[in-house]
Amino acid sequence: WVPAGKWVPIGTKENPFQGKYNGNSYKIFNLTIDLPEMDAVGLFGYTENSVLKNIIIEKINIVGNKDVGGLVGLNIGEITECVVEGEISGSGNIGGLVGWNDRTIQGCKAMVNILASGSKIGGLVGWNWNNGKIKNCIATGKVTGGFDVGGLIGESRNEISDSKAEGDIEGIAFV
Repeated sequence: WVPAGKWVPIGTKENPFQGKYNGNSYKIFNLTIDLPEMDAVGLFGYTENSVLKNIIIEKINIVGNKDVGGLVGLNIGEITECVVEGEISGSGNIGGLVGWNDRTIQGCKAMVNILASGSKIGGLVGWNWNNGKIKNCIATGKVTGGFDVGGLIGESRNEISDSKAEGDIEGIAFV
């Protein structure tokens, strides 16, 4: 269901997505989300105690404000074997897969071009918070932002293992 022709992300801060979703490797094509004033933007806006796996999104085009990701804007759930490909833009906490992460992301791939004006901008995850763990993930593409810009992660406070990034990175500082 798309009200007024615009996609509304699944889950909000007031009503987070708390279920389990297995995409069974079926592909979602050409998803456009144009919400430049909204925070927590992605296919899923806000997840909590959730499990997302085997979701593939190709040719995505997302515009949001803060906490913007191709799959999840703000994640407090488990994410496994998901893939995102496309274009993402916003201000801060912007990631190809997840904008703001506080749980485990494993075996995922982001092939994205990101254009952001603020800080914590990463090819896979923008801001990897205290309980965030990144394992066996890959990010490719061009990442452009202000501060704390990285090919894989913009800024992290926890474990990153067996993961890599390839592509161009541009920023003002802490690149």
